[in-house]
Amino acid sequence: MIFLVFPGLTQPETARAGDHAPALLLGMAPVERDLIGHMDMLRDPGGDLDIEDVAFGSARQRFTTLPGNLALGYTTDTVWLRVRLERGTRRWPEPLYLLLRPTYLDSVTLHVPVRAAPERGGDFRKLAFGDHVIPPAGEDLAIHDLFAELALPDAPAAEIYLRIDTTSSMSMSGQVLTAAPLLRVSQERAMKLSALIAVMFTFALIHFFYWATLRRPLFLSFFAFLVANILTVLTDGAILPPNIVVAGTYSDDVLTGWGVLFPALAFLIFTRYQLETRRYFPLADRAITFLFPLQCLTLIAPFTSWYQAVVMPVLLVVAALIGFLFVGNLILLLRHRRPGSLLATIATGIQLVGVVLVVGRLFGVLSFDTITELGYQVSSIAFVALMSLSLVQRARVADRRRRQTASLRIARKAEHAARQLVRVRTAELQSAKLAAETALEAERAAQAEQVRFVDVITHQYQTPLAVIRSSVAAIRHTLPATDTDNHRRVGQIKAAVRSLVEVLDVSLKRSRVEGVSARADLVPRPAAETLRTIVRHAADLAPERQVLLDLSGVTEKTLIDIDTDMVSIALTNLIDNALKFSGPDDAVTLTAECRDDTLVIRVRDHGIGIPEAETGNLAKRYFRASNTGEMPGSGLGLNIVAAVARAHGGRFSLENADGGGACAILELGLSAAAPDA
Repeated sequence: MIFLVFPGLTQPETARAGDHAPALLLGMAPVERDLIGHMDMLRDPGGDLDIEDVAFGSARQRFTTLPGNLALGYTTDTVWLRVRLERGTRRWPEPLYLLLRPTYLDSVTLHVPVRAAPERGGDFRKLAFGDHVIPPAGEDLAIHDLFAELALPDAPAAEIYLRIDTTSSMSMSGQVLTAAPLLRVSQERAMKLSALIAVMFTFALIHFFYWATLRRPLFLSFFAFLVANILTVLTDGAILPPNIVVAGTYSDDVLTGWGVLFPALAFLIFTRYQLETRRYFPLADRAITFLFPLQCLTLIAPFTSWYQAVVMPVLLVVAALIGFLFVGNLILLLRHRRPGSLLATIATGIQLVGVVLVVGRLFGVLSFDTITELGYQVSSIAFVALMSLSLVQRARVADRRRRQTASLRIARKAEHAARQLVRVRTAELQSAKLAAETALEAERAAQAEQVRFVDVITHQYQTPLAVIRSSVAAIRHTLPATDTDNHRRVGQIKAAVRSLVEVLDVSLKRSRVEGVSARADLVPRPAAETLRTIVRHAADLAPERQVLLDLSGVTEKTLIDIDTDMVSIALTNLIDNALKFSGPDDAVTLTAECRDDTLVIRVRDHGIGIPEAETGNLAKRYFRASNTGEMPGSGLGLNIVAAVARAHGGRFSLENADGGGACAILELGLSAAAPDA
């Protein structure tokens, strides 16, 4: 389980009763301090204690130190938290705010002392907020208002108390901030939520378009799942206005509950269509048929008092469904070779990790912190992107088969008509032949349209992945240098995103190069200018690395007949491979020279080289050299380069270079109109 693989994510054990957490020291503004590690906790099963009991009575000795954030899972207990604040200057920094998350806590009562040495409950100012707190007359209380200004007495230290009641998961983290950090934190969270909603909405539109075009319920079910997840993000981020569903303090409970239950119901429907359970898994199909009405009934749970009893099994069912989806796609991949199953298996495996993080947080097994939240968001975006590509692959294959069947039917009818009329009307045989050729041309045009659609998908996934990269980079810069654990986890996220980019790039480039309509559009181009542009683009993708270009063997007037897009794909692949298998300080060199009527392009690295016995196999599909070890790769990049060479009537080969490393050689024909080099 994920809890064993990443023990640092789990909630630490609670300390002994009577211990005191370290005081939270507040220096000069700006202040931005987390409450983690500075909170004492007291569980009140009956909810009978008041501020007098916990601050001055015997209950004060029953507080235990929380090493991490509050994470008790689903419980009916009332919880008291105590935080001791100490000022590091002569005065408290002003204005000072307390910010709490998540936003779905029912009732939070904050007790702040109004005098330096409080002696009774009346010496505390009480502030109540949360989605079950009745707002003042004429005002709305949005659930994102889980923050309050701290007006502390003129004393070196002060203890504040929090009383928490909730029907949701008893999980909470908090910060003490001044105004500027509070504004920045709010802006960062708004940008992150906006990016996540934009990604979900974009993919939802794509799948709605596919459904409107193909009328296949698979795409409509995934569209519904994405819309339900947008509802989840809106409710979790407290973006929807209060009382949008029902009036009163329980409106936000309904929204939060539906934010969990609607995606679960939509995912149940999507699982049936994605795995084709009626065809491949009949027993599972019967189970889904049984679960469907039960899932529909759970939608009324937020209006009742038994929401906690419903939401926990629903979350476990969702986790089980994702596990079943992962195993089912793996079976379809290994046993039936169904198109898109590989990407679907990878997507559900990534999403399974994200769901384990969410369930672990809600059940109190994992700490409520930024790392677990970011892990779920990254896994969700990766799942949506990869599953979308999987569905596109299936749609393309199904559409191609349908068109091939239609073309074959037309051809057979034409052949039959020709046999009937061959003795009388030879001209009609020619007409039938023309009809068959027209059908074939229509097939090629349709596949060209598919390639253009893949180009659209390429543009669509680059934007959300760029958001992920920038978010991870921003988080990494905010971490202190001593926080090695989180630096390591951020590095793992960065590596996973890079691996995702590689998988997507290889899949899309393969569609561009290997399709029926992917014929090289040869146009005379200046060799030197073209190579400079390609190398500049490749270098921009790895700005920290050195890519050298040697054009001493060509002139500015040298022309080559090429398809610029296809050659750019091939050379970018070779340069990326050379950078990947070279050391971080080693340069990669691209040289070009004219030899007779051929332009010879060499990409030279100083990496691990190639086993001599395997040099002839590296261009084969899915083949990887035995010395690549754990380096990421799909075994398709060099196969794509070889396909580009064949499309141009050229050659592609690999050899070990003198002094270590490897050299990839791509030979392309010079233009017949080109002057001598």
